[in-house]
Amino acid sequence: MNKNDMKMNILRTLLLAVMATVTCTAIGANKLYIKSFAIHPGETKVVELYMQNDVDVRAVDMLVKLPEGLTLAAEQTRLTDREAGHAVSGRLTSRGYRVIAFSTDNAVFAGTDGPLMELTVTASDSFSKSGTITLQDIIMEDADGEAIVEMGTSTSEVYVAVPAN
Repeated sequence: MNKNDMKMNILRTLLLAVMATVTCTAIGANKLYIKSFAIHPGETKVVELYMQNDVDVRAVDMLVKLPEGLTLAAEQTRLTDREAGHAVSGRLTSRGYRVIAFSTDNAVFAGTDGPLMELTVTASDSFSKSGTITLQDIIMEDADGEAIVEMGTSTSEVYVAVPAN
C-alpha cells in the first residue's frame, strides 16, 4: 500500500467516524419522556408526556408500562396544543397501554420541545411504594413516514406522595 492509499483509508475512516457521531447526535435529540412525579394512594393525576424533536414528527407510537398499583385511563389521554390536527388512541393490551398519536392528513406536530400529551394516572388505595413508568417500543415517524428514532425505552420514577404535616 502506498502513501496515498494509506492517507485515503485514514480519511475514509475519519469521515465514517464523523458520520456515525452525527447520526448518534441526531437520534439523541428526538425523544419522548415523562418527568418523575409523586402521587398519593387513591389519587388521580394528569401527567404530561414530553416530546423533544429536532426534525418534524408526524406520528408517535409507544407502549406505556406502569408499576403495580397504577392504572392509566387510556380513553382520557389528550394531546396538548402541539396537536396540529392529530388524533390520539390509547388502549390496554396484554403488554401494557399502547398509545398512538397520528395525523390522517400527514401533518406534523407543532413545536420542537414540550408537552405532547396528557396521561391520566390513578394510584390504587394500596399503592404504597415507588415504581417506574416505562415507555418502550417507541417509534417516532418523520414527515415522510420514515422512523426517525426507535428509542427502545425511556423511564420515569413515580413516588408515593408523603402527606404534609
